[in-house]
Amino acid sequence: MVAILTRGNGEVMATAADFDPKSPGYGTVDSAQKGRARQALANTFVREWCGADIAEVMRGYDAEQLVDALCQRKGYQVTMIAAGGDPSPAATEEG
Repeated sequence: MVAILTRGNGEVMATAADFDPKSPGYGTVDSAQKGRARQALANTFVREWCGADIAEVMRGYDAEQLVDALCQRKGYQVTMIAAGGDPSPAATEEG
C-alpha cells in the first residue's frame, strides 16, 4: 500500500508505503496495510516538515491527528494506492 499526502494544489508533501502481509486476526491485509501506511505517512510528514523538537514528541496518533486536521481544514488529501492498484480518483481516501 502506498500513501501520498498532497496539498490542495497537488504538491506532494510526504509519501510512505507498507507491504507487510501481516494483519490482525480481526482485519484484512488491505486494511492493516492502509493503517500502517497512513501512520507512516503522518510520521514522515511531521519528521520532514516540523522542527526536530516537534518531530521528537509528535508521533503516531498525534501525527495522524495533525494530518487529519490538514485534510479537513486546509484541503490536503491522503491518497492510498494498493500495490499494482489503480491510482484513479476512486482509489483516493481523503482525511
